[in-house]
Amino acid sequence: MSVSVFLRALVPAVAVLGVLCGCSTAPAQPQPSASPSGASAAATSAAVTTPTPNTSPTGTHLEQVLAWGRRLAQCARDHGMATFPDPSQAVMGRTGIADPDFPGVPKEDIIRAMDLCPEVVRDFPRPAPPGPPSATVLQRMRQYAECMRDRGLADFPDPRADGTFPIAGTPYAALAPFVQLTLTEQLLNADNYCRRYQVGWYVRAS
Repeated sequence: MSVSVFLRALVPAVAVLGVLCGCSTAPAQPQPSASPSGASAAATSAAVTTPTPNTSPTGTHLEQVLAWGRRLAQCARDHGMATFPDPSQAVMGRTGIADPDFPGVPKEDIIRAMDLCPEVVRDFPRPAPPGPPSATVLQRMRQYAECMRDRGLADFPDPRADGTFPIAGTPYAALAPFVQLTLTEQLLNADNYCRRYQVGWYVRAS
């Protein structure tokens, strides 16, 4: 099973159960109609299998995530989870952040491993910042913002032209991966519902 770490990396694992392991607390939603061909291309997963025991930290995002997955697995084994396996591959999610895939490992065990190994979790490799979004992606981002407002977050802002959201210094910054902020229940539920528009992008704060 994939970690599906849209990490919110330092948030307690139980609080983000809905965004780990590819699981969402929201019901399945249809994809937005804008540019379906672009959406399907962005949603297609890319994968890299385990080529060598060690992967350079300066490699591609997929290679870095695969190496990170091996670290998490070793740490889990060192902390008593003796059968926790190495990841079989790293898979690129539709948002542009990769996950290590631990075949057959239940999400509860992945969460337990992450709880046991916070120093590894903190080192989850970040992808390089993308360039300005295409018109299609920017439209999806605006749809996401509108959806968030419709879910009760009336002051949630539209994205900037560079693909960032002006949410730095606000509670909404907790939506961005790799930040040390806790999502409120309302924000988590709204994000889970509106994530149907997150195809080819992830939340970046500015």
